[in-house]
Amino acid sequence: MGLYDYTAQAADNLALGKGGSNYISNTTAVTGTFSIISVIEDCKFSVLTDATRDNTVGATSRLADTTAASCLVIPAGTTLYGTFTAITLHSGVVIAYKG
Repeated sequence: MGLYDYTAQAADNLALGKGGSNYISNTTAVTGTFSIISVIEDCKFSVLTDATRDNTVGATSRLADTTAASCLVIPAGTTLYGTFTAITLHSGVVIAYKG
């Protein structure tokens, strides 16, 4: 058994973004449950909380940082998968798919 169990239909809907999405292009905090983040323009995250992993240690600690100069630039075209519950950008544009 996986971390989350979905029916085949629910998994297809999730993969296709049928749960809806948020277009994020500013520094306003966005909360909810998001399974996929598509980077549209190079971005930097101020906050990126993933309920399935610890973002505070190791190399992933630079994925998001309150200081823009300290975090990584995530290039356009990148897709992030997880269970994201909080997203705040320093810069760039992403689409966060609900799921």
